[in-house]
Amino acid sequence: MRKGVVILLMLFFGAGLLQAESHLMRFADVSHDYIVFTYENDLWLAPITGGKAKRITRSDGREIFAKFSPDGSKIAFTANYDGGNDVYVMNRDGSEPRRLTFHPASDLVIDWYPDGKHILFRSRREWPYRADKLYKISIDGGMPEKVNVDRAGLAALSPDGKKLAYNRISREFRNWKRYEGGMAQDIWVGTMARGDYRPITRFRGTDNFPMWHESGLYFTSDSIDGTMNLYHYDFKTKQFTQLTHYNDYDVKYPSLGPDHIIFQYAESLYLLDLNTRQIKPVPIEMPSDRTLVREFLLEKPENYVYTFALSPKGKRALLNIRGEIVNMPTDEGVTYHLTPNSSDSREKNAIWSPDGQWIAFFSDKTGEEELYLVRPTGGKWKQITKNGFAFRTNPKWSPNSKYIIFHDKFMRLNLVDVATGKITVVDQGEYDDAWYDWGIQTYNWSPDSRWIAYSKLEQSLYPSIFLYNVETGERFRVTDSFTKDWSPSFSPDGKYLYFLSNRTFKPIMGFVDQNHIFLNMTRPYILILKKGDPSPFAPKNDWDDEDADESESRADNVVITTEDFAARIIPAPVKAGNLFRLEAIDDGLLYLKKTENEFLKYQFVDDENRATNLELHRFSLKDQKDETLMEGIGQYHLSADKKRLIYRAGTRFGVVDLGKAKVGDGALNFKDVTLIIDKLDEFKQIFAEAWRIQRDWFYDKNMHGLNWQKVRESYEKFVPLCGTRGDLNYLIGEMIAELNAGHTYVYGGDLEHGKSVRCGLLGADFVMENGFPKIARIVHGDNSSEALSSPFEQPGCPIKVGDYILGIDGLKLKKNANLYQYLQNKAGKVVEILYNNSPTVEGAKTYLVKTLNSEYQLRYDEWVQKNAAYVEAKSKGQIGYVHLPNMMEDGLIQFAKRFYPQYYKKAIIIDARYNGGGFTSKMIHDRLERTINSYVQPREGKPTPVPERTFGGHMALIINRDTGSDGELFSEAWKYRYKDRPIIGQRTWGGAVGIEPHQKLVDGGVTTPPQFGEYNAKGEWIIEGHGVDPTIPVVNWPKDVLAGKDAQLDKTIDVLLKMIKEKPVREFPRPKYPDKSKPAWK
Repeated sequence: MRKGVVILLMLFFGAGLLQAESHLMRFADVSHDYIVFTYENDLWLAPITGGKAKRITRSDGREIFAKFSPDGSKIAFTANYDGGNDVYVMNRDGSEPRRLTFHPASDLVIDWYPDGKHILFRSRREWPYRADKLYKISIDGGMPEKVNVDRAGLAALSPDGKKLAYNRISREFRNWKRYEGGMAQDIWVGTMARGDYRPITRFRGTDNFPMWHESGLYFTSDSIDGTMNLYHYDFKTKQFTQLTHYNDYDVKYPSLGPDHIIFQYAESLYLLDLNTRQIKPVPIEMPSDRTLVREFLLEKPENYVYTFALSPKGKRALLNIRGEIVNMPTDEGVTYHLTPNSSDSREKNAIWSPDGQWIAFFSDKTGEEELYLVRPTGGKWKQITKNGFAFRTNPKWSPNSKYIIFHDKFMRLNLVDVATGKITVVDQGEYDDAWYDWGIQTYNWSPDSRWIAYSKLEQSLYPSIFLYNVETGERFRVTDSFTKDWSPSFSPDGKYLYFLSNRTFKPIMGFVDQNHIFLNMTRPYILILKKGDPSPFAPKNDWDDEDADESESRADNVVITTEDFAARIIPAPVKAGNLFRLEAIDDGLLYLKKTENEFLKYQFVDDENRATNLELHRFSLKDQKDETLMEGIGQYHLSADKKRLIYRAGTRFGVVDLGKAKVGDGALNFKDVTLIIDKLDEFKQIFAEAWRIQRDWFYDKNMHGLNWQKVRESYEKFVPLCGTRGDLNYLIGEMIAELNAGHTYVYGGDLEHGKSVRCGLLGADFVMENGFPKIARIVHGDNSSEALSSPFEQPGCPIKVGDYILGIDGLKLKKNANLYQYLQNKAGKVVEILYNNSPTVEGAKTYLVKTLNSEYQLRYDEWVQKNAAYVEAKSKGQIGYVHLPNMMEDGLIQFAKRFYPQYYKKAIIIDARYNGGGFTSKMIHDRLERTINSYVQPREGKPTPVPERTFGGHMALIINRDTGSDGELFSEAWKYRYKDRPIIGQRTWGGAVGIEPHQKLVDGGVTTPPQFGEYNAKGEWIIEGHGVDPTIPVVNWPKDVLAGKDAQLDKTIDVLLKMIKEKPVREFPRPKYPDKSKPAWK
């Protein structure tokens, strides 16, 4: 008996110990006696032998990348205690943390210098901002010094502090395993004083986390089977040795101590003994109260509303709040929580049946999204559909409350018989425009529940209107594929079908080139359902015996003539504009209107739209008048009786009678919404949904050959071990990284945040001399542009290079202080600068300048101007220069500003290095592909080409490892569009499968499925996982970059000059004027 008790006790305590040891511990470091790591966003200290850990930091933000000093007495780490991600140092026990950096850029601790007095960190403070640079800072504070290396991410100092091993590329936080694209990390080694860095690894995949120990280098690599393992490189023998042999989970975040390397494998920490090379786990007990993952009462529930609707008569509001369904009064009454305490499932898209008896919604409680019913006051759910698979959304009740229609990820419009659960596919789309329009998304019921009107995207990439007869199953085309037609809605009397259509073509020419666009194309249109019925706008002739049939309703028996639809479609007399979301009402219709133009043509309005830039309009058939009912909203819905509406304006909601109103009227009060969120249950749901999102939308249904269910199981078991929402994003990232694809992002959610304090910037580089910051260089700007104005270059500013900054706003700088410490909370503000040409306040003067919020645009523009001037000078004016920072608005702006004014050059360089991608590459190619047809010769002056500003010379493209996404599609297209135009530089990133997030995670987080793969005419998938190869490879070596040289740009200039010489640009001489005179008048 006692033996049995002992065994039971051992099992009990053993299980407890194992549970205590299971945590998701990250970013660890090790000293002789201790380990430090991050858990719950805080730093913890534990003996090197394991055991009970002690929390040594606590803040609302996050502390990461802790590193012991060489003697183990101090810890350097990155934290956002005070408003930025900065470098801190403290005693080993967590006492006396001191902030060392204050610049607004994020600073990540990398290593200690061997002297124990300085810390190495990385930051992005200068252009190019896609590249990290290394800095050295004293533990006593002051201004950091830039390390003599052109760009570097992860790094390790040699034992004597004179050499550096590092990764030139920073991508260790990317969700892309087994990556072999242009940004694959290699380890470079060189002497800092000489800058003679060269790579020592040349494996096609990833080699990172260098750790220098004695005469060798430890690092991680996925060179064997795609799993990151530890390796050792011997500088003397140049031999590589594999030290770990995992084939499932990667070795993560290794860090070197005096005698060990500590690393994360799966959820636990392990030690590699440097002498024996033996590996053992570190058993950690974590005495945590787990406050960050405990149940909590949701504050500000209005911030988490996803969909919203009204009861049939508009007396109550129905909201989907953070995955729960809430039925709340519009004025007074009880708030019903219809799906309480269900954080482990997500309920969404709640709608109230027109008869008032049921509320329908989707839930993933079975693991898949199924349709359920529940009574308006709550109670037991009734499952309607079964065996669902994939994303479902936007259900709509039939007016007789017998049917529901919804669409799904397979682009099907589904009809559900509520009584039986039988699903009938109404129709299925075949096209997705790679933005918001895919399949069948807008649809509505006829008032007699016998007809469904819907829009389906067609091969023209315009949606067309169709009708479906519920009784017969017949489909009828209403509009053709030559126009964009959507948002159908039947009139309540059953006589008309209203819809929106882009049929107003009024071209607008741009001011930069001969091109045009079409804006404000949308109007409401009316289909007269029955042949022979007159137009609602037909001329009237009042008479005593007016035919009573004109006003007779057909709501109970809608009659549709199913032929010759086009002849019965008429426009409503409404001014064309940018319109959305049409809904029929008695005697007319409602629609949303956007009055301000936006860059994107892909605009979409749904319940999550938090914008406040839409107007709600009502058009009356009888009066033929269009009036604005509301302004400043983002979305609306009508009650079933069409007497009331609910609106959204940002995170404000209100219910008003149909008529004129303003935002704030009928405001909903969320004070009685009481939602208890179980964080860990919610984490499980979020993880499962993130997995389903990739399963449902990843461009390859075979998931690149992965057993996707096995991948889920491999990471899902760690979800209960998460200490923060950030840990969950990490796990999701690890899971989706297994897909071996770019654009697999996960971000956001209900993350834990620290403070945010904005630091002012001065547009200058500083060096510390005589204990005070001295201006080493002023970033050159352009005072004609507010965005490019450099503070010290303002007209009349006396502050110049060589001056010392001695005080800010009356506060004198302490000796050896960090200048940015005095610019905290001063971003974009006017400050008083105390300055002098010597480091003394005697004779110092003051001057007012306005600080910058960011130096990004200023430093970028200076770099572009410098390159352009260099090209101009070296080519003696023959070659132009254009840089494309991305394929978005900024890229188009740069192209317009620099390409057209240089169209007459003999050659042009298109520089796509550091291009961040987007989607506008095709627009730019449309311009570059133009050829000169002829020339126009005015009576006076010189001839100009036709088409206007068409370039007729030589071109070359520069790319590098930081060219990504649509920048790569631009580069790939360059190859087959311009056979004689070289591409110079390095292989690009290798991510070309496009993304379209379809649904946010329940707490606002996002994971992006790479959904749109591109292949070429040969039937080959392009770019993904490899990148675009240059036709002329050129590397910008670190030593050259440090010396101010740009080998890629130099090579491009040389190539173009040679092309100009060997194949001069063709000139079209003016012909002799014709003689058309008659002989007598010569």
